[in-house]
Amino acid sequence: MFSNTNLAASRVVSNRLIIIINGDLGMSPGLMAAQVSHVSELVGFNAAMTINDPTVTLGDKSTIDVLEYEYWRLNPITIIKKAPSATLVRFIQEFQTQKIKYELFRDFVPPQIPENTLTCLAIYPGQLVSKEINELGLA
Repeated sequence: MFSNTNLAASRVVSNRLIIIINGDLGMSPGLMAAQVSHVSELVGFNAAMTINDPTVTLGDKSTIDVLEYEYWRLNPITIIKKAPSATLVRFIQEFQTQKIKYELFRDFVPPQIPENTLTCLAIYPGQLVSKEINELGLA
């Protein structure tokens, strides 16, 4: 366990995967569920690969990130929100600047979704997120 409980307590969102759906696409509930499934699988796979990668030294793995991912894996709480595509693009720019771990999912579902369209993004468990993300409406 980590010893700095203040660090864990200072996180705005802890132990939750946040998925933000592109609200401009008018996806049906079934299509939204598919996109959520795809990006959740991507997060789980990439996190597990990083944690279990023998070529990644312990110093490169944040202990708190490993613990938060493991907690999420055992207690998979996921929050699904919706935002316009322009807001998603702005969030991506902020995430890159603030070094927030996230995954993008682009899809092609003719005729509703054109090729290479950003359908959703996922923010890894334990990342600091802005108040704006917390206030987004649920999908």
